[in-house]
Amino acid sequence: MISVFEISPFWGFLFSPESKFKDYNDLDKEITFIGYITKEPDKRSNHQKLKIKSQKLKVGNQWQEVSDIILVTTRLYPEYQYGDELEITGKLKTPSEFEDFNYKGYLAKDRIHSVMYYPKIEPTGNNRGNFLYKTIYFFKNKIKQAVEEIMPLPEVAILEALILGNKQGLTDNLKNQLNISGTRHITAISGMHIIILIKALMIILISIGLWRGQAFYVTLGILALFIIMIGAPASAVRAGVMGGILLFAEKIGRLNDSGRAIVFAAAVMLALNPLLLKFDIGFQLSFLAVLGIIYIKPIFDEWLDKLLPEKPKRWLDKGEIRKEIPGVITMTFAAQIATLPILVYNFGQISFISPLANVLIVPALPYVMGTGFIFSLASVLWSLLGKILIWPVWFIFAYITKLVELFSKLPFAAKKISNVHWVFLVGYYVLLIGFLYWYKKQKNEVNLTKI
Repeated sequence: MISVFEISPFWGFLFSPESKFKDYNDLDKEITFIGYITKEPDKRSNHQKLKIKSQKLKVGNQWQEVSDIILVTTRLYPEYQYGDELEITGKLKTPSEFEDFNYKGYLAKDRIHSVMYYPKIEPTGNNRGNFLYKTIYFFKNKIKQAVEEIMPLPEVAILEALILGNKQGLTDNLKNQLNISGTRHITAISGMHIIILIKALMIILISIGLWRGQAFYVTLGILALFIIMIGAPASAVRAGVMGGILLFAEKIGRLNDSGRAIVFAAAVMLALNPLLLKFDIGFQLSFLAVLGIIYIKPIFDEWLDKLLPEKPKRWLDKGEIRKEIPGVITMTFAAQIATLPILVYNFGQISFISPLANVLIVPALPYVMGTGFIFSLASVLWSLLGKILIWPVWFIFAYITKLVELFSKLPFAAKKISNVHWVFLVGYYVLLIGFLYWYKKQKNEVNLTKI
């Protein structure tokens, strides 16, 4: 059973036994402990990171029970799996604090206060961990192996990031291209990603004949399965909660009132783990993206409705899928406006090509994610069917990768901005909130004159 300490690292840190490992940090002294891998191994190009839930610490010739999480960096091989029990001997270190990134604080939000690099590891068993997670990771790895045998790079890397939440296949070059083009959000499990998934599922389900109410419940179920399938990381669970609230608000026609529910949900998350506010950029982006969709998207919808000529409007309205395209575009712009200063402040880069890139890419995501799911499941169930479906699916994913590559090569695509002061964030959001207040007031006055 998953404990509250695993769900809430902050309160787990407060109420769990005092850490015995921190006393050994930076002592240049080897320690030995036994623990099991509590999350799916994070595999990089030449190493892997293991989150180890400790059970026993060797003190002298005696073993003492302990309960801490240690982040262990080791070689790429031998491979390890979730639930493997290991005896580990090495030197503990305090996580570093870099000039442009507080790695120590970033890990502290997950109750990790000690790291270990390239220790001696001896497997002692493989029957630890949660059975549900084991099953999920097994199925996820089956899908990963199946699609990698059929689809080439870089398209398969985009598919795995979108469908499995697996970003390990994204090369540094592809990540840089996504950053420059302002489309990195499509590969990150955040509020924006979850909302795009929800939108894609609703469009697909309605287009195959389901009523909107039926599509709502099916989408909610698939969303829950998706979050479980990618291993239910805390970031995805938080984004799923916010996305679920937004979906429910749309169902009951109270989208404008859902802002308070989102704020309440965020407040509960921060009560469980206050460190999220400072050290979890994903939480900040998810929260702001959802608020942007609630408060900014309706304004963009009005503007687009006024600017769009009648002929394109009639063409869009004739198809169940086509008529959702303007909403997907305005949703993307609204989320970007809401999250822009956080991205610039944390990553020191602004993408000028992002609006155009997202207009051409985001409306295709319902097709991309829908076909990606079908192809992934087909590849596992029957490899021949996967090989048949590879051609249309590859074409859709190649459309994204080629556009990203093209836009990232433009000389004016993005600009580096260094030493962004926090005053910029405050000023931006003060102006944005002021504009939203003014716009709402103007609209209310216009409505009163019509009565």
